[in-house]
Amino acid sequence: MRPDEIKKFPELKALNDSNPEVVLKAIRNLGSTGLEAVYPAIGILIDLLDHPHIRVRQQAALTLGRLEQAEPRIIEALLDTTFDRDSSVKRSAIGALGQLSQQERDPDVIERLLELTFDKDERVREKAASTLASLEMRDNLVINRLTELLRDRDITVRGTAIDGLAKVGNRTHLPLLKKFITEEPVLDIYDSDLAVKAKNAFEQVANRNP
Repeated sequence: MRPDEIKKFPELKALNDSNPEVVLKAIRNLGSTGLEAVYPAIGILIDLLDHPHIRVRQQAALTLGRLEQAEPRIIEALLDTTFDRDSSVKRSAIGALGQLSQQERDPDVIERLLELTFDKDERVREKAASTLASLEMRDNLVINRLTELLRDRDITVRGTAIDGLAKVGNRTHLPLLKKFITEEPVLDIYDSDLAVKAKNAFEQVANRNP
């Protein structure tokens, strides 16, 4: 970092503080200041993805996801972070990758997101599925995986899969969605909230594919 950058954004110096609370506050302040302040800190934020404190790693990932340019070093670092031992950090990295992939779909990111839909943690599976759906890719691998997740053991993941098919599904998925609407049990579980989601998804898919 250049001296003029530190003078303009004093939070940059605080990123190297030994106190994790100071570091966390500095990251948040950088994010609220704007992207002009974040860009000089990219290298440090990447390093902070390995910080011993969970909230620091989490906030560093979230802040990197706000950048408008998906630099290879950022993508690589966030992909590594999806292997973090803490699920909240993994979810933050997943969300950041999704934000950075809105303009350009990186095959490595898509592949890793698909892998994460098999994670043992249901909230990680949910985040990976919702992120894939947010990219609105009508890719067979993505669509097929969302279809499989309709039978996930976790109800929230199933709901996320329904929402995903609302965005990228086609008419072949209408019978599956209808099962949730007509109280035909999936995994022997009927849920009224899923029925509402499925009805909305059914209408969106049907209207998009007349």
